[in-house]
Amino acid sequence: MLAKITKIMTHKFSKINPEGDLIIGKGSKETKSKKSVPAEYFNLGTYLLVPLLLAVFLGPYLDKKFQTGNLFTLILLVFGTMSVFYNLYRLYKKG
Repeated sequence: MLAKITKIMTHKFSKINPEGDLIIGKGSKETKSKKSVPAEYFNLGTYLLVPLLLAVFLGPYLDKKFQTGNLFTLILLVFGTMSVFYNLYRLYKKG
């Protein structure tokens, strides 16, 4: 009986019926929680790709325009990489 009570505390949607049997996953709440995805994860591609794509395409353009070699490309790649990791950190802290 103690093992059944311990399992209840570790599982969010667990129940014990009157006979003392452990019931896991009966109910609509668990079904909804399996299928629901946080809205932040739909934007994950934009959080990761946009800063790096801007660096890759905007950097060489600015380098050609101002004739600076690869200076802008390197600076924007560093900034884009830092931005990607910062966005991942924010998502990690939310979830």
